[in-house]
Amino acid sequence: MEAGQGHIRGATELIIIREFIQKWDKTVIPGISETDKKYTPMRDVLARELEVERQTIAELEGVCNANNLLCGEEKTDISMLSCIPDSVDLVSVRMQKRELERREADKIYKSTVLRRLKYSSLDEKNSSALFHDRKPGEDLGDYEINLPNVIINIRVYPPFKYLKMQHVHNKIMPDLNFNVLGTQKLSDLRDKISCVNDLAIAHDLSDNPDNELMPYAKDLYKSGFFYIEGVFYNDMRYPECQDYGSTIMQWASQPGRGIGEMRTEKMEEALFLNLNVRLGQPYCYMHQGDCEHLIIFSDIRLLNPDDSVDIRDYPRLMKKKRVTRTLCRACMMHSARWIVYNSEHAPENPCFFCDQCFKSFHYDEHGKKIGNIKAYKYFDQSAAINL
Repeated sequence: MEAGQGHIRGATELIIIREFIQKWDKTVIPGISETDKKYTPMRDVLARELEVERQTIAELEGVCNANNLLCGEEKTDISMLSCIPDSVDLVSVRMQKRELERREADKIYKSTVLRRLKYSSLDEKNSSALFHDRKPGEDLGDYEINLPNVIINIRVYPPFKYLKMQHVHNKIMPDLNFNVLGTQKLSDLRDKISCVNDLAIAHDLSDNPDNELMPYAKDLYKSGFFYIEGVFYNDMRYPECQDYGSTIMQWASQPGRGIGEMRTEKMEEALFLNLNVRLGQPYCYMHQGDCEHLIIFSDIRLLNPDDSVDIRDYPRLMKKKRVTRTLCRACMMHSARWIVYNSEHAPENPCFFCDQCFKSFHYDEHGKKIGNIKAYKYFDQSAAINL
């Protein structure tokens, strides 16, 4: 909570998002019509600005095409990098060929190399799975975004861990990176944030490991809030939701705290357009009672013709952090599905097990539990994509 209170070094001055749109000159939004608030094809815009015929723009597009830079039948397929012809006698090519042959001969070496080459995050900007299926030129109707509009980039960081050690300088990376529209509500973003703690089942299932009827934590504890510039935006969409903000405000109002004025609003009624934010300033998203995530507004820009104008594509996941899955400590092959306490067959306490190893070690042929174990469902972070 304290991270979102005060102006940190490197953050921008306070930005009123609604004024961000109003201060822009209409001429800097290419292709937008003042009457119907829709984009005009870019060829028509260029023809009007350059005072030439539309056919001239089409000819320029053909002349300036990047394919004109190719020589004859030059190939652009990157697969040619793995099919090296024998006629090429360059040192760099020979080294590349030797490296590829080593990878094919040694699978462990190949796996090690590929693992080190992987990016720390997965960029999904151009993934077709992010868009709703629609035909080119299809009328979106009520799903078409009203223009002008803004796109706000928001980074969501992993749950905050309280460390007892001092002077710890571990660099944390964002788990998720979203693009949201200014006309969307904060509750729309919350519904898209995936956290493995939402899948927790806080019950010992060792007596009946096949019980699939236990509710998840997200179904039991639906409360949550965003804390942005002194305002608690509470999720009050369900009768069982609690106002976390009021409790914290009572604590903050005690003499000597010096935290400043705070207030509460409903998350499901707050538009991003009405927020006052600082780019680079850490704010707080909290759910499950004490699961705190830092969120940072990293960019605000106008919606442009290259962006999707279908409101169903937003909030849009742009990146998600690539994480290593937790393996079963017994077979070291399958992903962990159980965390077990007091197991006589485990090298550590508690210990991770996959489904097969968990039942093989802790139950007899009749399915009866062996020993005095406690078992809880475990959901790996790599599986928490869309909850």
